[in-house]
Amino acid sequence: MTKSNTRITCSSRLEILTVRHGGPSDVLGGSVYPPLRLPSLKALHLESFKLRKHVKGRKSWRNFAPFIAFIQRSLFQLTTFSIQQLSISDAILVDILVHLPTLQNLAADNYGISPKYSSICSISSDFIESLHGYRTSSLRPQEAAIVPHLDGFLLGPMIWG
Repeated sequence: MTKSNTRITCSSRLEILTVRHGGPSDVLGGSVYPPLRLPSLKALHLESFKLRKHVKGRKSWRNFAPFIAFIQRSLFQLTTFSIQQLSISDAILVDILVHLPTLQNLAADNYGISPKYSSICSISSDFIESLHGYRTSSLRPQEAAIVPHLDGFLLGPMIWG
């Protein structure tokens, strides 16, 4: 798909979205995010495609630029964000959270990530320190809170209804 014929798909009603990364389109370098604009989105769940037992593949997520562009383009007031079994660095997760200032609930789970990708771990002591609103950390040099409205933080394995 070239830039000239890319169409933006907008849904003014969609409030909850789950995206699975690491599937066939990721292997081919594709991304679901470039054509999307979802201004009413309230909850976003990102998980490994490999959570589905019949799929073989990695649990790593690459190419964050389309995702950040999707956040900026959608202008949603996201209140819930979860990331499950995806290998991303703590610095990238902090960068994502900076773009989600209305976030109230955050869930992060690295359980089951392959040892091959365990060195890329979003849940680190540096990440936890970066959530503190009145101190700096190695991932956040400013003292302002990156998620000022955060009420709930779930760390570890999770099951969504």
